Amino acid sequence: MTEILWQKVIVSVDTVDTQLIDWISYLLLEQEAQGTEVNYAYGYLENHPDLFGEMPQEISDEMLKKDTEIIGYYSEEQVIDLETLDKAIKDALSEVQYSIKLESFENENWQKNWMQHYHVQRVSRFITIAPIWEKYEGSKDEKVIRLDPGLAFGTGTHPTTQLGVQGLEMYIRGGETVLDVGTGSGILAFAAVALGAEKVDGFDLDPQAVESAIQNKDFQADIDISNVNFAVNDLLVGVTQEADLIVANILPHILVNMFEDARKLLKDDGYLLLGGIIEDQATKLEASLKEHGWKVVQKNILNGWVGYVTEKERDE
Repeated sequence: MTEILWQKVIVSVDTVDTQLIDWISYLLLEQEAQGTEVNYAYGYLENHPDLFGEMPQEISDEMLKKDTEIIGYYSEEQVIDLETLDKAIKDALSEVQYSIKLESFENENWQKNWMQHYHVQRVSRFITIAPIWEKYEGSKDEKVIRLDPGLAFGTGTHPTTQLGVQGLEMYIRGGETVLDVGTGSGILAFAAVALGAEKVDGFDLDPQAVESAIQNKDFQADIDISNVNFAVNDLLVGVTQEADLIVANILPHILVNMFEDARKLLKDDGYLLLGGIIEDQATKLEASLKEHGWKVVQKNILNGWVGYVTEKERDE
């Protein structure tokens, strides 16, 4: 019997809307995809070259007639929750036709190719993210976070991660306690301590993500990670550590489930930083924030994605 090495989820949609394509890619990563790829979306490929391969030299009329394919790659051992994925896509694409299928394959060249296209990236004034296989020396004021993306729980290339880092950069003054919810590969946790936070706790529901973050601690040469800790946890359930800052880069329908716990843990003069929100869903999230007693202090938009800085509403 031939050994199956990889699985891929193929989401076909009748659109080239870049925001929707980004949204589906993000959903696949939230479902623990080790990487994503976009095929046949002419308008998308023209503006966003595919990180997993060369952009086609010629795109035929036949290709333009095909649906856009957003592909998520998974290892053989991973269990893929297609039901949750389908529901999330259905909620986001109420007026767009789509289909989902799961396939198995043996070729892992996509992963090697992706490594060739993942390079050093400056994500804010002071923070740069570099893969461990590239030698990079930052400037005197630059803090370099080194990652082995491995299971791709966050590479720093997505706008939501960049918004999160930039938000931390604006609100960390030094000595803060920070909670990072949905930590993934640990990027925001590492960025927080690099910017001067005194203590950072990162949480993720996925044990593999936490393992990835813990492994990435070993690669940090430019920052002191002695007070950075990672643990498996469901959002902020059961957490007792008060915080000056809470940062969460996760999907909106999950974010709302932590608003109550975040109010209990955030100090009165603290800030809740939120990411993972596509621009079309911002109004709905803002209504939910208001309903749960949160005030938007700052709203930042990058490539169709929204990052929020919020604080607890104060009694007049």
